[in-house]
Amino acid sequence: MLQWLDNPTPAFAEIARVLKPGCHVVMSTFVDGTLGELKSAFTAIDDAPHVSAFLPTHQIIKNAQEAGFCAGAGTPGAYRGKPIPIPSR
Repeated sequence: MLQWLDNPTPAFAEIARVLKPGCHVVMSTFVDGTLGELKSAFTAIDDAPHVSAFLPTHQIIKNAQEAGFCAGAGTPGAYRGKPIPIPSR
């Protein structure tokens, strides 16, 4: 569902609110570049946007951090497949 939000920070804040302290969030979402092959295939047909635009990975990490999640330090690609811990309350 995060991929349909312009600003997922409120959704991350709600996730943090309802989970027990010390829990982890494991999630999957579409990011910029997802469905690139499909988008490319549609350009052969017409110029209409047939594939939605998704936020880049670094923006989703920033939104999670704005909601109080810890994503660590480094490059955005380093977070793939790693959980973002829930902040202690």
